[in-house]
Amino acid sequence: MSKDDTKITDLAGVKEWLKTLQPNDSVVVTKDMFDATFVNQLFSTLGQSSISLTNISIDQDDTVLSGLATLLGNDGTTVKLVFTEPDKDLILEMDFQLASDVQWKLIDSFDLAFTQLGGSVTINTELKVLSLSFSTTIEAGAAKYQIPVTLQIPSFKGDWILSGSFDGLGSLSQEVVSAMAGNNDILSILPADLINFSYLQLKEFQMSFNPSEKTCSFIKVYIAYANPDGWKIFSDQFLFTGIELDFDIFNPKNTLPTSYQAKLIGNFSVAGVPIEVGGLFPDKAIFAQLQPEAEMNITHVLETFGVPLPSGFPEINISTLNFVMYIDDKSFEFEIAITDQVIIYDQLALDNFYFQIQVDASGSKLAANGVLNTQFSIGETTMALAGNYDSDGVSTLYGEVDNLNISALLNDLATKFGITDMPDFIKTEIVLNKTTVLYSTDKTFKFYCEAATQISGNDVTCYVNISATNDGSGYTKELTGGVIVNDQYFEIDFTSSPTENILMASWQDKGEGSKGLNLADIASVFGNEDLVNLLKEIPEDVDLALTSVSFTYSFTDSELVLTAVSQNFGNVVFVASKIDTVWVYALMVGVKEIDLTKLPLIGEEVGALGKFSIDDLKILISSGVISQDNIKKINILIAAAAKKIGKTLPTLPDKKEGLVKCVDLSMTFNAPAGISVPVELSMGKTTTQSAYMLQASGNDFMTTSLTTTTATTNSKVATDNATWINIQKAIGPVYMDKVGLSYQSGTLGVLFSFSLKLGALTITLDGLMVGSPLSKFSPVFDLSGLGITFNTGPVAISGGFIKTESDTGPMYNGQALIKAGSFALSAMGSYAKVNGETSLFIFAMMTNPPLGGPPYFFVTGAAAGFGYNRGLKLPNIDGVPSFPLTTGFVPGQKSLFSDGEDPNKALSVLVSQNIVPVQIGQNWLAAGVQFTSFEMLKSYALVVVEFGTTLEIALLGMTTASVPTGDPNPLLFAQLALDVKILPDDGLISVEAKLASSSYLLDKSCHLTGGFAMYIWFGNNENAGDFVVTLGGYHPSFKPPTYYPKVPLLGFNWVVSSELTIKGGMYFALTPTCLMAGGSLAATWQSGNLKAWFIIGADFLISWKPYHYEAHLYLSFGVSYTFNIDLLFTTISKTISVSLGADLSIWGPSFSGTASIHLWIISFTVDFGDASSQKPKPINWSDFEQSFFPNTPPATQSVQGTNRSVFASRRSKQMLRNDIGAVNKNVSTSKVLNGLVKNLLPVPETTILE
Repeated sequence: MSKDDTKITDLAGVKEWLKTLQPNDSVVVTKDMFDATFVNQLFSTLGQSSISLTNISIDQDDTVLSGLATLLGNDGTTVKLVFTEPDKDLILEMDFQLASDVQWKLIDSFDLAFTQLGGSVTINTELKVLSLSFSTTIEAGAAKYQIPVTLQIPSFKGDWILSGSFDGLGSLSQEVVSAMAGNNDILSILPADLINFSYLQLKEFQMSFNPSEKTCSFIKVYIAYANPDGWKIFSDQFLFTGIELDFDIFNPKNTLPTSYQAKLIGNFSVAGVPIEVGGLFPDKAIFAQLQPEAEMNITHVLETFGVPLPSGFPEINISTLNFVMYIDDKSFEFEIAITDQVIIYDQLALDNFYFQIQVDASGSKLAANGVLNTQFSIGETTMALAGNYDSDGVSTLYGEVDNLNISALLNDLATKFGITDMPDFIKTEIVLNKTTVLYSTDKTFKFYCEAATQISGNDVTCYVNISATNDGSGYTKELTGGVIVNDQYFEIDFTSSPTENILMASWQDKGEGSKGLNLADIASVFGNEDLVNLLKEIPEDVDLALTSVSFTYSFTDSELVLTAVSQNFGNVVFVASKIDTVWVYALMVGVKEIDLTKLPLIGEEVGALGKFSIDDLKILISSGVISQDNIKKINILIAAAAKKIGKTLPTLPDKKEGLVKCVDLSMTFNAPAGISVPVELSMGKTTTQSAYMLQASGNDFMTTSLTTTTATTNSKVATDNATWINIQKAIGPVYMDKVGLSYQSGTLGVLFSFSLKLGALTITLDGLMVGSPLSKFSPVFDLSGLGITFNTGPVAISGGFIKTESDTGPMYNGQALIKAGSFALSAMGSYAKVNGETSLFIFAMMTNPPLGGPPYFFVTGAAAGFGYNRGLKLPNIDGVPSFPLTTGFVPGQKSLFSDGEDPNKALSVLVSQNIVPVQIGQNWLAAGVQFTSFEMLKSYALVVVEFGTTLEIALLGMTTASVPTGDPNPLLFAQLALDVKILPDDGLISVEAKLASSSYLLDKSCHLTGGFAMYIWFGNNENAGDFVVTLGGYHPSFKPPTYYPKVPLLGFNWVVSSELTIKGGMYFALTPTCLMAGGSLAATWQSGNLKAWFIIGADFLISWKPYHYEAHLYLSFGVSYTFNIDLLFTTISKTISVSLGADLSIWGPSFSGTASIHLWIISFTVDFGDASSQKPKPINWSDFEQSFFPNTPPATQSVQGTNRSVFASRRSKQMLRNDIGAVNKNVSTSKVLNGLVKNLLPVPETTILE
């Protein structure tokens, strides 16, 4: 530097300056010495304005100055300054080397130290930037693993790059690897068997960091796995060699989350052909791809991967191989492509095979699955085939194509498969919509063709399936297929000659859960709109329950014959024929033969004489005009179909006039003597006229004009719109007048106007018919009733029986009138059959003329009846006046047997009230008599005996007394009902009588009341030994047991006028313990506010053992008046009453009592006798025993010689009864009534055994 301090600007100035320096001297080089951009840039990069050099050395030729200096804060740094001048710009570059004992940490948190740091500062004159680079050795971890690296410092603001490549640095450790990775355990993402530090060697290291910001954005650690045996996976099934692992650590010290991954590089061999593989961790996946120029056989590939080659697959080279192995899942997948053609047979080949297979290697045996794709050509059409692959290989390849040309398919079948004999309808009558191809590894091809065709003028979907099977010498065919009818599959029959252009198909019901077929399905698929509309005339719920359907269609003749078997009807035929240019359709539903021997009453008898049935019953639907000639042709087709299926089929009626559009019912009635009569009925809503000339057994029958009308909504079989055909012929006793056919509201009926003629007796069979709903043909035979007429001489019989339904089934109930001269007998009855048992009853009454007799018993009528397998519900005393078999036979009642408005009323009451129920095993007899006594008493008595399941004897009756006789307003009118019953099974005899409410005395307002009852209990009845007789009821203080009869008071109630009422009554009763009687009379007069009255009465009660009596007599008179006082805002009422009366009560023994006097304002009572005798004294046991129990039996019959009386509780009573039978002991059961005896035991019922 010159003395005048001129700055150095070029290389010449540098040389002049260097000349001034001496070796081994010291010099300070400052920034201010130079006026050069690149020189100043170096000082700025170092971050200092001067460099102090000691022990310098000088190279004048190369303009180099060297020495020791303090650089980057470190003393003893060797520095070399090099001056150059390219492109006339003075440039200063520097090399330096820190002392060997200097260590430097760029990032404090990393366990990495830098030693032997050397560097250089160079200038890029083109970019005019300065760059700083270092070489150093990294000491990693506590072991201070030595890693030589270089450090690139950018000339602009950014990360510094530290990198190095190595070989032979020695084995690594977990600590060293983690330190290099910025304290991250990067080995954790590797499989465990790769982490063997004996074989892990560091190959490369790189770090990107910013020393000023103390951050690190990226670290790369490249490690080789130097195991000479390579790396084996999946139970040593696969070997990889030359393994190297490239770890990338992102953001090891940064504001962003740290992440790291490893890429694997290695080698793999398939049949000696090396393949480079790659891998990725932590995904733990290894992948590879065959190089395009490599050649490899598919057999070798599949053997390498442990996957079987598909059966029959040729050995062929592959064009593509890709695979991926998943270490953790122990599985892998691979893809293979083959561009060469795979020959199947002769000219038959598949193109462009592609395998995509997944393999599970977790077990002891590899398990493979996947897909296989290829291409197959039919004519000009190429279609893709695909199939599933598993450990057993590929079984089937599948593909489909739309709108394939049928000719192309047939041509390929002929040229590639040698299959030529295909049915004509496949060649000419179908159009393919979708074709599905299946190829099996046994070289079998199957072509499933969904096609469209036309049957009877309608588009129909069908399927044709062609199976081509390779037998080693060529291909053989198998044809299957079907036609779809309302989602039901009709199987095509390919057994016909290939030259016949016909299609045959059949369908079978699949059973429960199957949708099935009905008429609408057949009509909509094979018919036309007219046929579908005609079907609306048939109920929608018609259930054919078809079990099988088959059809034959001739494409040449345009003829279809469809036959079906109906479970609910018979056989069904559908015919379609193209007449000229118009399609005509006919549908016939045949009904099974109806066996008329099941007709009630006459069926078996007529059937025994010959055939008795309804044949050829069918529903016929025609969509248009069919001539007789065409009918014959169609019937020939039907006959051929019938022969083929071996069944009788309904045919079209062969009529000269042919057929028109119609919905008809028709049948043939067959009866003995050669009677065979056809009957036809239109089911349509339009009225039609038709006439038939009928012949049977060589006889001419009348021609009948028939008219059918629109059906009504009545659900029963109608007869007013029936078609009737005259028969007018007798078969044995049965006269057949005419036969009818009716249809209404979905119900079909065959009607018979028949009768039985037995001499003078005629029995008309009313409502004789067989009917069935069309929804499900299930014939029901019925007879609504019977009409009976008999006329011969003086005897005339007329009557009728009507069918009614009951809980036990149908019954025939009716009435008959029998007249013989002046005698008339009215009868009613009922007939039923239940579970094969006949049940009937008849009850008859004769009232004209009177039978006569003495005046005291003059018989005016008689009745009789019986019941077989019938019960008879007898009434109680209150029901006798209205009981159908007893009412109306005495004055004041209307007989149900009289010729009134409803002569069947008695029968209807019996039936509706179930008075004569069907009761198998029970029978009854009844006899009644109507009589008068001196014309004053008119009576009717009916004796009934029921026997069978139970025994009951009863006497029911009514008696009427009218005095004076014949007076329309008698002074006395009394009507008495009688009910006597003997029930041995129940241990009861009862006699009851009761005045009817219509009884009166003197005046109709003076009503008579009263009843009588006598009950005796015996035998097994729990009340056996007890009895009661009562007339008018019981003493007020007596509490009768609940089983005692209740009878009304014997008395009267007379409303004389609106002011005066008189009533009175009396009673009497006798029981085993007491006797009682009493009565009362009362009168009340009231006019306005004034009222007067009197009451008089007496009650007596006498009991014995203990003996006790009591009586109560009473008398009372009184008068009262009510005053009404009107005040300003209200009215008050006040009643003043004056009465006088006396009561006398006596009892004994001993004779005692009280007497009471009641005056208006005072009353008093006088007692006399012993008041304690008011309650009876108990008697001792010996008196009770002698009075109420049987005599003591001999001592030899005592129970085990012990006490002569043993008391048993209810609990042990049955045990005692069981023992009695063995030793003939006597038992007496008594009811201890409260107050009669002293309680001896805590239970009221006591059994005494002697």
